[in-house]
Amino acid sequence: MVRPPNMLCCFCGNPALTMDHIPPDCIFPDPKPQNLITVPACARCNQESSLDDEYFRFFVAIANSERPPAKLITQRIIERSRKKPALLQSHMRKTIKVDVYSEGGIFLERCPAFRHDRVRVQKTVDKIVRGLFWFEQGYILGDNYKVRKFELYLPPPNKNHPVPDEKVQAAILSLPRKKVGDGKVFAYRCAIDTKDPSITGWFLEFFETTLIMTMTDVKDDTTHQ
Repeated sequence: MVRPPNMLCCFCGNPALTMDHIPPDCIFPDPKPQNLITVPACARCNQESSLDDEYFRFFVAIANSERPPAKLITQRIIERSRKKPALLQSHMRKTIKVDVYSEGGIFLERCPAFRHDRVRVQKTVDKIVRGLFWFEQGYILGDNYKVRKFELYLPPPNKNHPVPDEKVQAAILSLPRKKVGDGKVFAYRCAIDTKDPSITGWFLEFFETTLIMTMTDVKDDTTHQ
């Protein structure tokens, strides 16, 4: 994909030679939506994240085991695992057994779960947020700002990653929901600080149920660490 002339990479600020998909287009099963978001990127930033993008695809596909995205799993993950079985084996080695409870706190059973590499997922979240920041604001997030550690929320009865409380949910739902395609794979909401527009809140929704929350904030502010 050829980038427009005289543009800088929205991730590092170097001259952009390509356009990159935000979020990674590998999370979308075929046929892909027509309104995929693209942002200017240098070749290094575009290419070096390909393995992390694959890992993120696996992460969002299995994060909510109640409603697994079947088309993504069959078209992308299984097909990819056939070509590179070591990839699936590395994921399976990270499975653990966890207790599953009902919404009322009653123990139901022990089920396999995937222990994700939070640092690796954070890399892709960071890239998605920086890309969406450029897409929404029209400029690169400054060096004195950072993307905070993400919070993962899943629908009940997930005990480890519950949904936000009612007040937080109401605040999130008051923001416009911006969809890629029909929004069933990815949609997002963003909040922008009126005094400092580089301070933003991001609510990334995958497969209509898995919610990742984070924000951009000044690096020397430890309030949200």
